[in-house]
Amino acid sequence: MKKLMGYYLDPSILSEKNQCNGVDLQKMRFCLFVQVLVLFFLNPLMADERKTVYVFPPTLIGDSSPDLGKSLDDALRKELNKLHDLVHNPSYEEATINFFSRQSDQALDQLFYGDCRKICLDSIRNLIKKMRIDGFYHLTSNLDEEIIRIQLLKVDSNEAREQTDFCEKCEIPEMASRVQKLVWQVR
Repeated sequence: MKKLMGYYLDPSILSEKNQCNGVDLQKMRFCLFVQVLVLFFLNPLMADERKTVYVFPPTLIGDSSPDLGKSLDDALRKELNKLHDLVHNPSYEEATINFFSRQSDQALDQLFYGDCRKICLDSIRNLIKKMRIDGFYHLTSNLDEEIIRIQLLKVDSNEAREQTDFCEKCEIPEMASRVQKLVWQVR
């Protein structure tokens, strides 16, 4: 018997057919090779699936504190960052407003007041093409009423989706939680 790495090789384990305890070693090697290939090539493919999106700062209609706007924006970006790569450039906000203003005042009003119709959607799609991104998100919250409306709009080149949630006299943490849920509903 040969001594192999501190172990004695038992000739009864290996047969002439390249098997070990009834398992075909050739098939085992092939399966292991396929698994390594899948893991090696699947990781880069999954990384490429993340889309690049722009998040327009939230529009808050009514009396609100600066903390509310920041909290909702942070909650929105945190959730979206799990799904997409976010484009962040402070000059984009002004560029977006200027772009909408040149398109139509009606489109800008529709965007700000959470009532995005055909003119607004067409403007967003043109903006998406111009910015060379995959999507656009905008959060609107109406704080004027006793029941608060939180609305999230997602637009890409193929479709537009909108989800709305309502809460009565809710505080900032609850509103942030509702924003996070809206992200998963529109995706």
